[in-house]
Amino acid sequence: MSHEAEITLYRIVQESINNVIKHASATELAVTLERDERAVRARIHDNGRGFDVAAAQRAPGGMGLAGMRERAAMLGATLEVLSASGPGTTVTVTIPTRGVKA
Repeated sequence: MSHEAEITLYRIVQESINNVIKHASATELAVTLERDERAVRARIHDNGRGFDVAAAQRAPGGMGLAGMRERAAMLGATLEVLSASGPGTTVTVTIPTRGVKA
């Protein structure tokens, strides 16, 4: 991966972990990293209280999710946030490796 892609992936994972610490009241957090011939994928999952993703994106001052989406978009990556009140949250960022140096 390029240095830029590495730093971007790191920052998205870092922001996700910070959000868990600040907001989730979680007792467990898992970070997984996978790579195949098409992409590098990081998944951050917690067992916290969850949240309404759409409402969080509309909230004033809530730059965490918007910043992560913007960082992902700059690389042609995708960011998926799955959450609901109760079962926790999963953030997945997928960075295509086509043309990315290993």
